[in-house]
Amino acid sequence: MRKIAIGDIHGCARTFRKLVEKLALGHQDELILLGDMIDRGPDTKGVLDEVLRLKEAGHRVVLIQGNHEELMLNAHIDFFVKDRWLNAGGRKVLASFGVDEMDMSAIDPIYWQLLSESKEYYEKEGFIFVHAGLNFDLDNPLEAIRDMRWIRDWHEEINYDWLGSRKVVHGHTPVTPAEVRQMHQVFSEKQVLDLDTGCVYPSQKGFGYLTAYDSAADELIFQEFLDD
Repeated sequence: MRKIAIGDIHGCARTFRKLVEKLALGHQDELILLGDMIDRGPDTKGVLDEVLRLKEAGHRVVLIQGNHEELMLNAHIDFFVKDRWLNAGGRKVLASFGVDEMDMSAIDPIYWQLLSESKEYYEKEGFIFVHAGLNFDLDNPLEAIRDMRWIRDWHEEINYDWLGSRKVVHGHTPVTPAEVRQMHQVFSEKQVLDLDTGCVYPSQKGFGYLTAYDSAADELIFQEFLDD
C-alpha cells in the first residue's frame, strides 16, 4: 500500500486531475491531501468533485484541513470571517459554484460535509502529514491545532527528541521544485518535506507546479500547472 501526499491544490482542478492520472492509484493506496484544496485558483468545485469521484470509486482519500478550508468553514457560520475569506480567494470559490457571495448556503451540502471531514493531521507508519507544520515551542506540537494550519518558518525549531524517527510532510509555504528536491535529498536527516510548489502561481518564476510524494517509493512526482 502506497501513501501519497499532495500539496496545496488551490482550485487547480485540471492540474490535480492530471497528477492523479499520473499516480495510477490502486484501491489499497492512500491519497493524502495536505489542505488548501480550495481558494485562489479557477475551479475549486472541480477539485472537490474529483475528490468526491475518487472516494465514490472506492479510493482511500485522507483530507487534512488547511487554513483556507478553516476560513471557508468559518465563513459559512460567521459573518465577521466571511469578508476575510472572500478576500483570501473565496470569491473564486463561489464563482466556481455559480453562487452569489450573499448566499453561500446555495452550495450543495455534500461539499460542506466533505470539508468538515478533514483532519487536523494524519500520523501513520513513521510520518506526520499536516498542512502548515508543527509548533515545537510546545511540549506536544500535535495539540496546537491553529499552528498546524497557519505556522511558518519552523524548520529550524524542530525538537528531534520529540519527533524521534518520524518525518513531517506538509504544505502551506510555497517553495520551488528545486527547493523540494533539496529537502528530499536530506529528508532522512532533516525529517521534513514541504510539498507546496505554488501551483496557483504559474506566472511567478519557479512556481506553478503541483507536487506529490510517494512515501513507499520515496519519490517526488511533479505536474506543471494546466490552465482550467
